[in-house]
Amino acid sequence: MKVTVEPWNCKGEDIEKLRNTGLKDEDILDAVQVMALFNYFTRMADALGVELNEAYATMGVKPGTMVT
Repeated sequence: MKVTVEPWNCKGEDIEKLRNTGLKDEDILDAVQVMALFNYFTRMADALGVELNEAYATMGVKPGTMVT
């Protein structure tokens, strides 16, 4: 969540915590890249005024909220 909310506060110790859970550097890189792409696409859609399609809208996810 830190990558999305406050990426400037991500530090080496955050990476170490992830490594200590058993994640490899490749796993951490994959996760960060997915988060970054999701954030990019969401911001692009918001900036361009893209509307949710009806099927997604009925899933109950409110715009501007994060699913955790």
